[in-house]
Amino acid sequence: MLLLRGDPLLLRGDSLFLQGDPTGLSSWAGRLVFIVILLSVLVLAVRWLWDQRKR
Repeated sequence: MLLLRGDPLLLRGDSLFLQGDPTGLSSWAGRLVFIVILLSVLVLAVRWLWDQRKR
């Protein structure tokens, strides 16, 4: 019933979720920054592995 109301915060007993999102990942800008950081780390890891493979 709580999910139908769109209120999943009440399903969790932690008070941390009731204080809002301290990381800012709920906003679109925060998600975009998070995705860009993950993609750049992935690209760096692939380039490093490719460089190791060539040697």
